[in-house]
Amino acid sequence: MRLDGKVAIVTGATRGIGRTIATVFAREGAKVVLAGRTVAAGERAQAKTMDAYSASKGAMNALTRSMAVGYGRDRIRVNAISSGLIESGESIERLLANPERRVWLERSIPLPYFGTPEDIAWGCVYLASNESRYVTGTVLPIDGGYLACPA
Repeated sequence: MRLDGKVAIVTGATRGIGRTIATVFAREGAKVVLAGRTVAAGERAQAKTMDAYSASKGAMNALTRSMAVGYGRDRIRVNAISSGLIESGESIERLLANPERRVWLERSIPLPYFGTPEDIAWGCVYLASNESRYVTGTVLPIDGGYLACPA
């Protein structure tokens, strides 16, 4: 298993992308701390994975870099994911329900399709695994190339 002996804090772990990440991490052998918006949602997710913990996602990119600098000497790596449009949840379903809007959005990114929660989860597995042992303070875009497009 790629994440044996690792501990991960997964924000938004009570549903959607976060739940998928927590599930894949657990399947890959990590001990997972779940962070979500409500205790009730955390308790529901806990039944499927591990222990629940509530936390805020505010200023995650700056916090990622700051923590990477602060904990690097202790060999603790801190990274984050910046996702593009991921087909997960009711709000995305409503957004993509309009066929014209969906086509426009698909044309707005280099890859002509949207990501899945699994796309995000596997990027997270990479960042948490020993395969990225020299990566810290990084915000990895998993966005179909959206950030590569000129403004």
